[in-house]
Amino acid sequence: MQIQFDTPKAQFRCSTPGELKPGQVSICDVGEDGPIKSIPGSTVLQSEGLDDLPWYINLIVLLAFCIGSRVLAYYSLRRNSRRSKE
Repeated sequence: MQIQFDTPKAQFRCSTPGELKPGQVSICDVGEDGPIKSIPGSTVLQSEGLDDLPWYINLIVLLAFCIGSRVLAYYSLRRNSRRSKE
């Protein structure tokens, strides 16, 4: 999400108060020039708390999960193949 939302082209249209469901809160505030029409993607990331870690840390964690699952699958298949040979 950081790669997709943290670009200059990532602009999102603000909803009008009539489009919101009851109890739903908008992250669009009324600016000095009146209502804000769109917000940048970086504001969305900040409001959801997804900008805490740099993107490369998230990539390292994702790669670790992929490698870890492959290693577990390999040892599981190796263990099960020994049982079938006996």
